[in-house]
Amino acid sequence: MSTTTTEGATARPRIGAARLLWLTLQFAIVVALVKAYHVQSTAFFDLCLLALGGFVVHALLPMRHRLRFFVLLSAGGIVLTLGPALGALVLACSAVLIGLCHAPIPFWARSLGAVACGAFLAVVHVGWVHWTSLQLVVPVLGSMFMFRIIVCLYDLSHADPKNPPTVTQSAAYFLLLPNVCFPLFPVVDYNTSIRTYYAAKDEQVYGNGIRWMATGVVHILFYRVIHDYVVIDADDVFSLSDRVRFLVGDFLLYTRVSGQFHIAVGMLHMFGFNLPRTHDRFYGASSFTDLWRRINIYWTSFMQKVFFYPVSAYLRKRKLSPIWTTVLASTVVIVGTWILHPYQTFWLRRRFPITLQDGIFWIVIGVLLIMTTVIEMKRGRKRSLAGTPKRTPLELVRLAVSTAATFATMSVLWSMWSIDNLDDWWPTLIGR
Repeated sequence: MSTTTTEGATARPRIGAARLLWLTLQFAIVVALVKAYHVQSTAFFDLCLLALGGFVVHALLPMRHRLRFFVLLSAGGIVLTLGPALGALVLACSAVLIGLCHAPIPFWARSLGAVACGAFLAVVHVGWVHWTSLQLVVPVLGSMFMFRIIVCLYDLSHADPKNPPTVTQSAAYFLLLPNVCFPLFPVVDYNTSIRTYYAAKDEQVYGNGIRWMATGVVHILFYRVIHDYVVIDADDVFSLSDRVRFLVGDFLLYTRVSGQFHIAVGMLHMFGFNLPRTHDRFYGASSFTDLWRRINIYWTSFMQKVFFYPVSAYLRKRKLSPIWTTVLASTVVIVGTWILHPYQTFWLRRRFPITLQDGIFWIVIGVLLIMTTVIEMKRGRKRSLAGTPKRTPLELVRLAVSTAATFATMSVLWSMWSIDNLDDWWPTLIGR
């Protein structure tokens, strides 16, 4: 893995003053929308102002200084949001964990050290060790490290020993500027964050960032409309239209997550991280395999890298058939996803919920995903070198039906997963 894309001093034409001014104006408009519609929090608006000023400085700096400036800006954002004392504590803990990732010791020792640090933070989190200030920042540290340190250690263990990633690259990866205001943050891939840094022209990267942040604001506003005018409690369901609102509303609320992820990744684009999109028109998925590819794409990539590919490689060595290899590896991914959701909840909310609803939800999702994957493997996916393939009227009808069926099934499952009391779900579903 080459580091020249990120920290090299290769000559790169700077963006013109007029274009920079135009991009800054667009960024300022997005920040004004964040303020006008109270997106996220007051602290996030302050962070947006910091990012706006930092964007201008960052764009004007020589390439060799930009990543270091981003690390300093992100550190400043943590201090601005949490205050000097708690911010300094987060940065100190981050320095220990990042240093551990790059320590000149075997991979197993670094991994064991990361587990030990996580265990210590966990006992502080639940109050078994009394350290009030550290307990206050554990959710922030959890958001930054609970998944990304797994990816970082994995990628560092597979890195080119002659040209390994630098500590600065790792610091930029963990101290991602908007993360401090978004506890639920996309699982950015370590290699991807390095490989895509200014991997396109400056104007293209910044332009994508503006569009994604604006898209995220729109998603947040759509979420509020759904929350205020569509979502309905189980106790208020009496008619067929009420039942439709009950089933569809909770799934549509997921646009809040999509909006937050668009804003966060869009902001990272403003500092050169030309990361891929996190969601891709997931409400239009035509199967559960298609949905898995479109919704929370970073999570899908994370699970594939850490679970699916290693398990598949092991099973192939055992000479299992491709279908059984896929079925078993996919099962591991679904079980891992099931377990890692309460693991995430623990770090963010100090709870580790294992419920019957979770089990039903992920088992059904897993069965449907594996079924559609196997069907796709047997039939093959239609691909076209010319882009979107042309479909016959009958194929369009089938696509519409399968898309509607996927959305309806997911809405039913999501309503069951979201309800407080599972005993209230079935009577609400079929009518009281």
